[in-house]
Amino acid sequence: MKPKKFYSSRLFFFLISIIVAFGSEAMMEYLIEDALQKYNLTQLTIPVAIAIGILTNIALILNFDIFEKIPNVQKLQEDIKREIDSTERLLLALKEEETVIKDIFNRINQRNSILKDFSINLIGTYLKGFSNTSYGIELTGEYWALRTYMEFWDFLVKVQIEKEARGRDCVIARCTHSNDISIWKESDKAYKEFSYDLYRLQREFIKHGGKIVRVFIGEDDAANDDYQEVMKRMEQMGIETKYLSQDETVERSFDFMYMPDEELAMKWITGARGRRLAKCIIEARVDLEVKSAWNSLWDKLIEKGDKIESIPEYREHDKRR
Repeated sequence: MKPKKFYSSRLFFFLISIIVAFGSEAMMEYLIEDALQKYNLTQLTIPVAIAIGILTNIALILNFDIFEKIPNVQKLQEDIKREIDSTERLLLALKEEETVIKDIFNRINQRNSILKDFSINLIGTYLKGFSNTSYGIELTGEYWALRTYMEFWDFLVKVQIEKEARGRDCVIARCTHSNDISIWKESDKAYKEFSYDLYRLQREFIKHGGKIVRVFIGEDDAANDDYQEVMKRMEQMGIETKYLSQDETVERSFDFMYMPDEELAMKWITGARGRRLAKCIIEARVDLEVKSAWNSLWDKLIEKGDKIESIPEYREHDKRR
C-alpha cells in the first residue's frame, strides 16, 4: 500500500496541472486578441501559444493514480485538451488566412482602377454577410445560409465519429422544416446541388451512430404528396420524420436544429413567403426560444398519439425543463 504522502504529492501536482491548463487557455485568448490587434507581440503569438499548448498537454497526460479516485477527471482532461487543440488550430488558421488575404489585396492592387474598385466592393459585400452575435455567428443571404448548413453537417459528422470512437452518447439533431420543401427534392434544379450533399452528409452522420428527428410543418392538415415523398426517403435513410400543420404549432419566424447535449442551436430565418432563406444563426448555447419551440412540438406529437420514438426518454427529459 502506498503512503499517504505519495498520494498527497500526486494530488498537488494534479491540481497544479489543472491550474496551468486554465491559465494557458486564458493566455492563448489574450494572444489571439494581440494577433488581431497587431501589437508588437504579434510575431511571437503562434510559437508562444503552441509552446504553451504543448507544455499544458504534457502536464495533462501524466497518468496520476489519483485520477481514478476523482470523478469526471478524465472528461475534464479531454475537455481542456480539446479547448487547447481548437485554440491552436484557430491561431494557425489566422496566420494562414492573413497570408492569403495579403496576397489577394496585393494582386487586386495591381489591376486597373475599375476592377480594383469592383473587387474591393465585392469583398466588402461578402464580409458584411458574416457577423458575430453574443453567442455565435450569423450569415446573411440564402446562398450563405445553405452553404453553412452543409458545412455544419460535415462538422457534425466529424463530431459523431469522435463520439463513436470514444464510446460516448451519440449526437441527436432535433430539426424542423416549415419553409419551401424544394430543398429536399433533388428533382428541383435550383437546389439539386445542395439537396444531394445534404442527403449524403446526413447518411454519413447516421452511419456512425448519430440520430436525426425532423418535424415538417406545412399548410395542409396532412402531408401532401411532396412531403410524403421526402419523408419516405428520409425514413429509408434512418431519419425519424413527423408532420404537423401550421395550425397545430406555435407561430415563429424560424426553423432550427437543436442539440442541447452539445449546447448548440442553429436557426434559419425565412424570407418573404417562406420560399427563401434570409439568414442563419449558429450559437453555442441552449437557446431558450428554440428549447421552448421544441418542447411544444414534442408535447403536441404526444397529444396526437404520434410520439417521437428515436430519442431515449433520459436524453429528452434531462434537457427539457
